[in-house]
Amino acid sequence: MRTLQSQAGWCARAQWVLGTSVMTLCAAFYLFGYRPSTARLGQLRAQIDMKARELESNQRETAVRPRLEAEVADMKRRLARFHKQLPKQVEWGQFLNDITVLRDQANLRDCHIVQAGAKPNDLFVEFPINVKFQGDFLSVFSFLRQMEQMPRLTRVRDLTVKAKEPGSGVVDVSLSMNIYYTER
Repeated sequence: MRTLQSQAGWCARAQWVLGTSVMTLCAAFYLFGYRPSTARLGQLRAQIDMKARELESNQRETAVRPRLEAEVADMKRRLARFHKQLPKQVEWGQFLNDITVLRDQANLRDCHIVQAGAKPNDLFVEFPINVKFQGDFLSVFSFLRQMEQMPRLTRVRDLTVKAKEPGSGVVDVSLSMNIYYTER
């Protein structure tokens, strides 16, 4: 049987072992549990702050989106109203037919159409045309107005209207214009 003194010694050693074990467990918890978790938590908080700043920046950048969408919609509306077309080929025959029909409707005389050589640009080809004709002023005005309303994109470079005889109402017209196509 153990003596009281040996039991007290054994209990003292057990207290030292338990105390040392608790201290070792606390140190191990700090080194392997608390400190890495705290470091990871700091990294996650830094990432959250960075993502929050990035979100703020993206929200500021996307704040202009509704305005841009409205501008695009407005441009589409304006483009839809713009009824002129830029064909892929010159379609010279169709253009001559259209001019001939308009000329006959306006009762114009001595109509001469002369084409010059095509002038290619980066995005389109410019096709100069010179048209000379005679008619009374109202017929000429009607012809020019109908030409303007043609579905093809044209540009008048020069227009000269001269009275043939004073008081007769008949005018000589010289018209220089360009038609355009894309040639692709």
